[in-house]
Amino acid sequence: MPSKRLWRLSLLAGGLIAAAVMATYGRRAPVRSSLVNKPNVLLITIDTLRADHVSAYGYMRPTTPHLDRLASEGVMFENCYSAANVTNPSHISLLTGTRVSTHGVTSNTAGLTAPHITTLAERFRKAGYATAAVVSIGHLGQENSGLGRGFDDYYDVKDERRATDSVLVTRQWLGAHAERPFFVWLHLWDPHMRYNPPPPYDRRYVRASSPRIDLFLKRSPLQQFFRANRVPPSARDRLRELFKLGFKEAVGNNQIGLTREEIDYLVALYDGEIAYVDATLAGLFGDLHELGLSDDTLLVVTADHGEAFGEHSIYCDHRTIYNETLHVPLIMRYPRRIPAGRRVANLVSGIDLAPTVLQYAGLRLDGPLEGRSLLPAIEQGPAQEPVPLFAEHAKGIASMVRDGQWKLIIGNRAAKPRLHPNAFELFNLDDDPHERRDLTETKPEMIAKLQQVRQAWLTAPAVAPEANERPVDAETLERMRALGYVD
Repeated sequence: MPSKRLWRLSLLAGGLIAAAVMATYGRRAPVRSSLVNKPNVLLITIDTLRADHVSAYGYMRPTTPHLDRLASEGVMFENCYSAANVTNPSHISLLTGTRVSTHGVTSNTAGLTAPHITTLAERFRKAGYATAAVVSIGHLGQENSGLGRGFDDYYDVKDERRATDSVLVTRQWLGAHAERPFFVWLHLWDPHMRYNPPPPYDRRYVRASSPRIDLFLKRSPLQQFFRANRVPPSARDRLRELFKLGFKEAVGNNQIGLTREEIDYLVALYDGEIAYVDATLAGLFGDLHELGLSDDTLLVVTADHGEAFGEHSIYCDHRTIYNETLHVPLIMRYPRRIPAGRRVANLVSGIDLAPTVLQYAGLRLDGPLEGRSLLPAIEQGPAQEPVPLFAEHAKGIASMVRDGQWKLIIGNRAAKPRLHPNAFELFNLDDDPHERRDLTETKPEMIAKLQQVRQAWLTAPAVAPEANERPVDAETLERMRALGYVD
């Protein structure tokens, strides 16, 4: 399996490849009748995208007009939850249909090694599909994540890559493989912290910038900051201490003492990145139409986790399993099978994606698949009986069960750090969607019921392999520390 490393990807971002891409797009590929029963699949995962910042999900800002159109032409799941709160574990659950405690990958320095767990790429390649992955962050590289299995082409990157470049690689690949059924996974790192959308998106939602936030986001020279902002000598020592702590501690744990204006600025930058990603994807969606593939492609857009901006005292991070971290968008478009404008309120999980995609492609739902196909909910309407939903903190800090409007978080009191220190947290999400009122003291019978539901889930047949914790070089470790993934 060829590994397309950074040197090659830098060429793809340049004019030589761009010229070849545009030449390809000018030709409409012949539509293949076999695709009626064998659709292409394009899976797009947008890192760190919380559902309630997508305008189709009711957000106040028009961040995602192209995703909104996609939702209007297909189905939008209103209550999709990621299986975990960390990039690698969540993506492995998405691409295998198994929960974290089954595939065993609990961090971004671990990779999938269990031979009995089959990835979507392996299943599609066995069925005769061309397969490709384009990932935009180093720790999803095939050597670290173990996700290269089944992909003919895996375009990874040493550090990180902007959405524009990753989408360009994907467009070039599709232009060269339009004659054959394909399964393509495109991962976009934006809008993950550090929020740095390119112009004009860097100012689109900004009312007032914050030099202090820019200092931490951009790691500007301190002396230059002191002079430009006339910081008095009495305040400089404390700022030096915070600067040494880095973004995760100073801002993420709010040791800096964020003002409301500074939080608004961070959110505006995050929303700018979302708008940038949405605009970048428009070209890819257009290519599917120009290549004659739009109606024959199952197009899926989702996320691995969300992001907190002050909820539960967490800033610019996703280290808990409250809704701001777990509630993610899930949009599917496939005109041959999916009715336009469908909205599904069922509780669904990231692990439900794999069996759904496989069923639409007419492939067998065999092997370890712990999710359930969403095809009946899409084509026949919501289930009469709600199905419970489960999620896990990737590092074993807590787990979650939701049944209807009730959500129970079970904390691991031995875990460090103790982000969910209580044994239980119970919320009625119909009355308290932001999880501010813990009902543990008043609803012991509901806790007991949800514990029984969770226990049935935990004892379901599953094999828990050991994750492949790989040695990480100093350079990679430092990058992951800067991103807040390593303490």
